[in-house]
Amino acid sequence: MALELNMKKYLVLCVMVILLNHHINGAKGAEPQDPKKGSKTDEPHAPASGSKADKAPDDNRPESKPQASAAEASQSGPKIPAQQIPKYASQGGPENIRTTAADQPQAPNNTIIGHNTKARQSTVPCYFIFGDSLVDAGNNNILKTLARADYDPYGIDFKAGATGRFSNGKTTVDFIAELLGFSHYIPPSERTNGTDMLQGLNFASAAAGIREETAQHLGDRITMREQVDNFKYKVGELAGLLGGPENTTDYLGKCLFQIGLGSNDYLNNYFVPSIYPTSKLLTPEQYADDLIKQYTAHLMDIYNLGARKFALTGVSQVGCSPNSLAQGSPDGNCVKNINDANELFNNRLKILVDTLNRDHPDAKFTYINSFGLFQELKDKAATYGFKVTNEGCCGIGKYRGQITCLPGISTCTNRNEYLFWDAYHPTEATNRIGAKRSYTKEIPSDAYPFDIQTLVTLK
Repeated sequence: MALELNMKKYLVLCVMVILLNHHINGAKGAEPQDPKKGSKTDEPHAPASGSKADKAPDDNRPESKPQASAAEASQSGPKIPAQQIPKYASQGGPENIRTTAADQPQAPNNTIIGHNTKARQSTVPCYFIFGDSLVDAGNNNILKTLARADYDPYGIDFKAGATGRFSNGKTTVDFIAELLGFSHYIPPSERTNGTDMLQGLNFASAAAGIREETAQHLGDRITMREQVDNFKYKVGELAGLLGGPENTTDYLGKCLFQIGLGSNDYLNNYFVPSIYPTSKLLTPEQYADDLIKQYTAHLMDIYNLGARKFALTGVSQVGCSPNSLAQGSPDGNCVKNINDANELFNNRLKILVDTLNRDHPDAKFTYINSFGLFQELKDKAATYGFKVTNEGCCGIGKYRGQITCLPGISTCTNRNEYLFWDAYHPTEATNRIGAKRSYTKEIPSDAYPFDIQTLVTLK
């Protein structure tokens, strides 16, 4: 047993070295796979038109990690020193940010294929996204971190290829942008300035958590606090474009804000006792309470900056991911104690929605039930066209989940029949269903108290 554990540690160490060499040294991924193995979908890509994110020296500079917000006082985890303004702003602007061949293309290629701008306008003027790798659109591409997806075979079914999205194709927020009627996907905040910001920004960062210390063993990431602080900084820039703070507040009040964090606080914190002490110090109930306390404080920071329409995405069934199965399931069933802990968080998040709607009648909050939707997809997999629900399409080891998708490795060819793309993340096929059900709920439990389509119409 000791030898087996040592071999596993050695294998993981080797993988970390491979990824660090690939990312930090700027190595390019393997050649794209044969297109016959999976056709690219007609999806958009990168920063909005006119983006100033031009290629720059390969300085590997980490991204923006701004000043502490009002919510910092509520954090109970180890503190990570906060900077006064986003890093890129203090280093001469986005022109200095490192990009690679896999980075998202410029404006023309960001257009949603098939969108008729004359026939339809977006239902909201802008869409702002806060989250983790489930919705990251490329912010982690400029970080020194293992949590990156700017290499093949990620994006094998995405028109622009490997943009930093942790999927074979589009994420849920890409689909929601389409449903909202946007002509472009929402660009990553770290490489977007000027008028490109007016349709919204994606602040999400892979490995991000609600707690500051979450996933620090993976390297740099933009925590929830830092994402909110980056938003504060961008609001200041928007004020210059919109004619002052009052106009900016009015504008933001019409936009959709989607927040989805918490998965990493379990996957890369609470259930990693060898690195993080949280499970020894807090019961699952206490931990969920602490997460919601910090989450609420950050959410109120966003509200105080003018946001009024919120879609809060719950944590899905982390215990059913190929990685969780590979690490903790002797029989292939989902890891119950992880899913039970996820439910504790979700139950509190749903209660929070009721509390916020009661206490802030000038705003609207809704809960997106990703946990329940995943259960339905798993239970009725054949109905939705899925044949494989317990292993990744791209990965190594048991359930293709012991080690996640590495540069240039082969993938399954029937990607639309898999729930999971890699050891942790859904396929585009799964994301499509999740987005559709979030936008227009098919059963009452999909979203509470209303779906996104209803949310954006409320005053």
